[in-house]
Amino acid sequence: MGGVGTALTHSATAAYYNPAAIVGGEGNTLLLGVTGARTFFPASTDVVVGYDGETPLVSDVANDTDPVAGITMAAAIRLGSRLGVGLLLYHPGQRTLRVRSQDPFIPTYTLYDNAQQRFTLNVGLGVRAVSWLRAGVGASILTTNRFDQSFDLAAGAEDSQDSRGFLGLDVVPVAVPTAGISIDLARLSSALESMSLGMAFRGQVELPVAIAFVNGAEVVVSAGPSSEFRLRTVLAGNIPLTGHFAPAKLSVGWSWDDLSHRWSTAASVTWLQWSRFRAPDLDPLFDPLVLEPLGELTINWRRPPAENFRDILMGGVGVEWRTARGNFARWAIRGGYAFEPTPAPRQTGETNRLDANKHILTAGAGLELANTGPSWPPLKIDWYAQLHVLSGDTASKRVRYDCADASERPPVGYPCVGEIGSSGQIIATGASLTLEF
Repeated sequence: MGGVGTALTHSATAAYYNPAAIVGGEGNTLLLGVTGARTFFPASTDVVVGYDGETPLVSDVANDTDPVAGITMAAAIRLGSRLGVGLLLYHPGQRTLRVRSQDPFIPTYTLYDNAQQRFTLNVGLGVRAVSWLRAGVGASILTTNRFDQSFDLAAGAEDSQDSRGFLGLDVVPVAVPTAGISIDLARLSSALESMSLGMAFRGQVELPVAIAFVNGAEVVVSAGPSSEFRLRTVLAGNIPLTGHFAPAKLSVGWSWDDLSHRWSTAASVTWLQWSRFRAPDLDPLFDPLVLEPLGELTINWRRPPAENFRDILMGGVGVEWRTARGNFARWAIRGGYAFEPTPAPRQTGETNRLDANKHILTAGAGLELANTGPSWPPLKIDWYAQLHVLSGDTASKRVRYDCADASERPPVGYPCVGEIGSSGQIIATGASLTLEF
């Protein structure tokens, strides 16, 4: 339904959308779901990908990201008439944790490469404060890590027997706060029958990866039967890397359910603080490199400019139609639309962080089985699909180069046509089983 769950969600999925809605249902719920997504991004053509001596190497760059499939498990448990606890766990099928950097100069769809490749646990506590107001708090729990490595090598004519190596990896949990409220407008005024408002906040997710490295080598070169040269060098430093980023978000939603419970509709507006975005770029901080007898050498590293992403407002609307409640089964059909402007600036400089305004079309269906057996609670089967369409954008580079002229030295990542395009589609689908008891 266009992702408009802020005021519409209840019970099992509330730990993610709005923790206040954990106490929205009449009983307890358990949910098991599967989900998957795949991108279809066109390749960037004729891009300088490196150099062979003085000659630029020009090639196409594939932009599709890895397909992803995962499982979702969720629960909402009532603790009396006013209190409830909820959780929602997502686990990607291919891996539990992935850290992967990007080259900001080579064309990449930065926001989509690692978005669903990470285990996430959402927990929440909801309370019905008064008849018309529910409130909730919670947290999204993810993981970050620290990587240490140190090597000391001996090479050349003499084996010094003192080569050493060390690798270390720590995986550390990180909790991001969530909070929300839900207001039953019908309890405040009869003119607002079957309407509700919701507001939800989720804090910024920024998972830094600390990489420390110390690499040393001692090279011994024989120069005749009684003389030798020794060369000692150490390359050390650290690499700060943002392994994953999701912006702080504040969402306000409205929903309406008609008195016959056949139709419902919802809408939401969400503010996303992308201005604090940190890309997964490598930006090493090297200790001084001393190479005797040459002395201290400068390490040249091409550093990108600041990301300069901007805050955005996105909006969505959804509708659901249900058949009349029968003795055994009830069907529901759902649809929605959302628009999400891109937070990325137009890539007119040397970087190529690709994105474009996005139209999101959604559809779904549900089947509720009321009488599944004397010992089984009501069972719901739901299916959804999403089509994300990047509307397309082309940015002309401020500085032009002639890739056929080696003397111009076009930088790595430069598109030889002088402009870079962004477009494509994302398809996502999933299904779930929900028990209510």
